[in-house]
Amino acid sequence: INGFLGVEELVLHPVLFPNPTSGTVQLFLPGEFEVIVTDLSGIVVAKYAHDSESTFSFEGHAAGTYIIQFVGSSNVATQRIHYSGN
Repeated sequence: INGFLGVEELVLHPVLFPNPTSGTVQLFLPGEFEVIVTDLSGIVVAKYAHDSESTFSFEGHAAGTYIIQFVGSSNVATQRIHYSGN
């Protein structure tokens, strides 16, 4: 049937690298999204607008695992990333 989206077309696959990181991470996901970075306790450590590609520096944050969410108008993608510290 033409004109309908399949489930596989709705799945977002952000690319984050390097993971683990020792500082700055590159974020790639086509389109415009709000990026929300939280620690594992749910505390928001950063929130900013993302347009296809951006970078985020973990410098000044504690070493550990973080959750990065890409929030769009109708989609959300979530990735974990480990920051090893300086």
